[in-house]
Amino acid sequence: MGRKYEFRYSELISLFVLLLRAEGWLDEADLAGLRDDKLTMIREGCARWQRHFERDD
Repeated sequence: MGRKYEFRYSELISLFVLLLRAEGWLDEADLAGLRDDKLTMIREGCARWQRHFERDD
């Protein structure tokens, strides 16, 4: 049974990217308190997400 939001701790960065870009459930303000290195990885993932979909249009 594959659940949409069943992620391991090691995949939380990907989950945050998904919720920010694909689902629109979060915005960056919701991530306040995360360490800078985690925020950087999330921002980079969001940028890759954006480039991917700009390329497909």
